[in-house]
Amino acid sequence: DGEVSYPARQCMKFELDAEELARILRDVVPHGRKVWSAFALEQAFFEKTGRLGCWTQYKLPLWMFLSLFPRTFAVSGPKGEVVRVLQKSRNRITDTGEEAMVRLALSRESGCLEASLAGDFSARSSRASLELSHLQRVQTKAEYRSMSD
Repeated sequence: DGEVSYPARQCMKFELDAEELARILRDVVPHGRKVWSAFALEQAFFEKTGRLGCWTQYKLPLWMFLSLFPRTFAVSGPKGEVVRVLQKSRNRITDTGEEAMVRLALSRESGCLEASLAGDFSARSSRASLELSHLQRVQTKAEYRSMSD
């Protein structure tokens, strides 16, 4: 057992940017492609909003940021290069910013991206070593503290 702490402002930024990314994936056709690449989605986000996404501020690759919202986005490819929204008919993201922050804190604790909120660290991703190197550089204040510490 443990607790997760994070700034409400970061949580809000995560949720708002996830909403915008989902809107782009639902409503915009990728230029000359059948599927969205993470790179093209990042460019479309910048073109639409005029700013970089919060994931860049916190040193999170876009594929990892999207993976924090596993009921909203699907990320595939060995380096997370293909992305899509899971339910095009939904107007809102399925995961909350709070759930994403908890996933991030649990992931930083375990060293591997965690889709589960229960802390079940048994299912590991095939991108584990890549994830660990990125998670070590993430600059958010989402932290997990064990109650036994």
